[in-house]
Amino acid sequence: MLSAVAARRAAKAAQLSGDLGIDAVQSSLRPAAPPAAVPELGSSSEDEPAIPSPTSSPESPKKRKRKPIPEQKPRKKRKPSPVDGIDDETRPAFPQYTPRERAYSPAAPVGLGDDLDGTMDVQFGMDEEDDVLSEVDELPEPAPIRPQRPALSYLPASTFLPSSSSLLELPPSALPPLNLKCDTPAILLALKGGETLAFVGTCRLLVVKGKLELFGTVLEVDRECTTHEIYAPKSHTIPVLTALTSSKSSRTLPLPPDLENQTATADALVVLQELHSNIEGLGRIVTPFSGAFSPPSPSSTADWGLAGFYPLTSNTPLHGFVLPPSWEGAINAFLPSESDTTEDRLRGRVALVRGVKNSGKSTFARSLLNRLTSRYQQVVYLELDPGQTEFTAPGLLSLHVLSRPVLGPSFSHPLPPYRAHYLGSSSPKSDPALYLTAVEALLQSFRLELQFPSAMEVGDGRVSDVVPLVVNTMGWTKGLGARLLEQVEQLVQPTHVFEFPDSGETAHPLDRFSSSTLTPTGNRDDRQVYTLEPVQPSPRLSAYNAPLLRALSTMSYLHSHPPQEGQSTRWSTTPLCAQLPYEVDLRTTFDKIVLLGPGSEDVVPEELGTVLNGSLVTFLAVDDGSEPLPAHDGHLMPYEQRAPAPSPFTSHCLGLGVIRSFNRESGKALVLTPVPLSTLPKARVLVKGELELPIWAFLDPRQEEEQSGVAGVEWERVPYLEFGGVRGVGVLHSVGSLSTSLHLGRTSGPRADVAGIERLGPEIIVGRLLARFGTERT
Repeated sequence: MLSAVAARRAAKAAQLSGDLGIDAVQSSLRPAAPPAAVPELGSSSEDEPAIPSPTSSPESPKKRKRKPIPEQKPRKKRKPSPVDGIDDETRPAFPQYTPRERAYSPAAPVGLGDDLDGTMDVQFGMDEEDDVLSEVDELPEPAPIRPQRPALSYLPASTFLPSSSSLLELPPSALPPLNLKCDTPAILLALKGGETLAFVGTCRLLVVKGKLELFGTVLEVDRECTTHEIYAPKSHTIPVLTALTSSKSSRTLPLPPDLENQTATADALVVLQELHSNIEGLGRIVTPFSGAFSPPSPSSTADWGLAGFYPLTSNTPLHGFVLPPSWEGAINAFLPSESDTTEDRLRGRVALVRGVKNSGKSTFARSLLNRLTSRYQQVVYLELDPGQTEFTAPGLLSLHVLSRPVLGPSFSHPLPPYRAHYLGSSSPKSDPALYLTAVEALLQSFRLELQFPSAMEVGDGRVSDVVPLVVNTMGWTKGLGARLLEQVEQLVQPTHVFEFPDSGETAHPLDRFSSSTLTPTGNRDDRQVYTLEPVQPSPRLSAYNAPLLRALSTMSYLHSHPPQEGQSTRWSTTPLCAQLPYEVDLRTTFDKIVLLGPGSEDVVPEELGTVLNGSLVTFLAVDDGSEPLPAHDGHLMPYEQRAPAPSPFTSHCLGLGVIRSFNRESGKALVLTPVPLSTLPKARVLVKGELELPIWAFLDPRQEEEQSGVAGVEWERVPYLEFGGVRGVGVLHSVGSLSTSLHLGRTSGPRADVAGIERLGPEIIVGRLLARFGTERT
């Protein structure tokens, strides 16, 4: 078989000779004299052997020199090449080239990549190296192999074995003293030190005795009977509850005397109660997550009398949460110790987490946050990744104050921020100046209002006179992203940096993120840098791409009800098309309407209704004492082309909403938003960014199999959606100026299905925003 070097030389010759094919090139290499002999195997010669034609005779007694390639300088004597283990003297004849067929890939089109079996095809038009004109043919340097991340081990079965003395049903009379609802079933588990319990689903947890480890944090008895809501979907790593050995003098919450006698020898007592949050209904809204909170199989779980809670009693192909050793050591180094002086305790601790995407950066930041809540009464979390937010919908930079751990994936705990600013995009590349200004404004709020509280409750043993800060950064670490991260680090001035390196990356040195060791004032800082090992994401989570996870976070936010005092977050499965909206007059309610993102400056006032109709918007409040907004005529829309958004130093975001419809004639809009009604009157500015509504917001999951359309309306009359025939795999999703591709399949009505890429089905095309939706429905 011809070597890769000779194949590339022949391909280059074909390119230089014009439109000649492989056969023509071979013909040009054939001499006019009688066929020459091919050197026998093992023979040697100082001259470079000619490549014979397929029709040359092996018995020819003489060796002929080939003609020079047209429009090509004669080559110098070539050194022997050890490619394929055969020298140039013993190479076989040039074979007939036949193109190889393989599956098309958008990332590597046919003819532009290596074969899957490791061999290399003849590639035309590639200029990686000039094989014909070079003095010595050399193969390119092999790319460095990226080190393998530690593989996740499959989740073993729980070591906790239920029995009549270790699994007890709590009577309703025993629940009120524990600050639990008496009308919800609950069970009591008695665990020995080292026993584990892995489960899928949801539950409310209360530690009655001892200590438990969950998601890398330690849960212990709280005198206020603090409960924890746990969300464990199969799409993410599974929580593993581990009992720790406790001393006999550990605190215990009150229990009925008979239960105390039965569980006296247990190291840890924990109460599990049903959690009625209806988060399972998000699977009906965003169908790729359907069944995420259901058991993997009936044979791998047991029924303990709690609805929505499925303990794993046998080995399953799921993966459990494990805190890597480097993470454990870095977290312990950041926590204050009992031997610290008063000055060290009062010194503000600021942790900055940085690294490439899909390395476990957000998981580590959440683990650090959870561990800090056991040592501090309050912990501040600064979210600077607009594409993968922890507590809000995508597109926001936010500041959160927490006093208890969060036990679940990001979409399971949407929380109102202390202060937030709307970027309007999942990346700061379209407006880096706004991104940096928002970061600086959030840091100013933390330092002036939160870092050193004036008065805080004392007595629970946690630090109360200083508040630590955890900063989660974005995973864009090249080019402009690297420069933004350097400026962010200079603004944050962290005391500890936790870095997830990418040692296998071969980017340009200027594109790599290498922060300065100098503070903005020019003094050398004393920060501590910890290098952490990246973790491999769960295989189930890898099946969901970033846009789908952002869609899940957005839909979780829009369908959530903010938690009330002493209650948890609840989700509604009512589709957006069936929810009762607010009627808002945009001309009198808002002082300013702003459009953000590329192309927004070209929107004229006459087309504003087309842009706002069916869009995702945010509401801004203007701070007291700031510069007042310009007055406008109440009969006109308060929109000015190319007008900038208010400064983050004088405004903040209240929340997001959906303009379900807009009437051009009356100027009124139907608005859906989870923002409380008591907060909405503070909104003075309406902002529309690049982010658009996910396709799931336009559908109606209530439709039965024999029905079609949305809310009983046929597909031909449904606004925003166009129902057509089969046109291939994938769906054009175009809302306003945004165009993306979604894979949709359908079994009963239109339904998104990322797993059925090979399956063809009816397609939904989100077309132009129709203004008639506002005129017909209002």
